Amino acid sequence: MTIETLPGDQWPAIAAAAVKHQIRQLDTPVWLVWSNQRGMWWRADHTGYTQYVEEAGRYTHAEAAKIVAQATCDGQLQRHRTDPYTGVEYIGLDEFAVLAPEASA
Repeated sequence: MTIETLPGDQWPAIAAAAVKHQIRQLDTPVWLVWSNQRGMWWRADHTGYTQYVEEAGRYTHAEAAKIVAQATCDGQLQRHRTDPYTGVEYIGLDEFAVLAPEASA
């Protein structure tokens, strides 16, 4: 039986399970924070940086969002840059958060 052929009464249970999984990812420390300024991952508990994803700190969604929101590039939350090859202007952020590889398991 594939997802396309599930009886209609099973869809609410599947949707509820998906929502629980997404909520668990928000409360579970499975988020990594990348620093564009340093070119490395944040370590756990804000204790420096590492080039290795295995050594990167795991943060909850709220913690990662706070780090990203407060990160600055020379005192600015964003920096306007121009791609040297295309000439296209873009906004660069100092930090951003991604799900850790083990979060998709």
